[in-house]
Amino acid sequence: MSEKGPEPIGETLIELYERVIFSDPDTHPLREEWEQTKKTEQEVFERVCREEYEGRVMYHTICQTPNPEGTARHETNLCKILFREELDARLAERWELVRRKVAAVLEAKRED
Repeated sequence: MSEKGPEPIGETLIELYERVIFSDPDTHPLREEWEQTKKTEQEVFERVCREEYEGRVMYHTICQTPNPEGTARHETNLCKILFREELDARLAERWELVRRKVAAVLEAKRED
């Protein structure tokens, strides 16, 4: 249950921002940490969506709902809105931590 959008024609604003934030070589380990965090959170999002869909298919199959897969897909798509908001909130919290670490690394470098 993955979402595919149009292919980007260039760097997104977020990618540009991240490239600037992590432009100093001393921040590259933090960039790797951030990339791993995004990857892990996306995997969690996809797993939750898949589990939600599977549970709803089982429910609608047991209840003998007409078109259990279609109904489950529709209901799961509605839940994805909430799941995406939760993902965004978790990433925002983690981004703030990474941003603070980057600021600390750059401040320490200036002091040297």
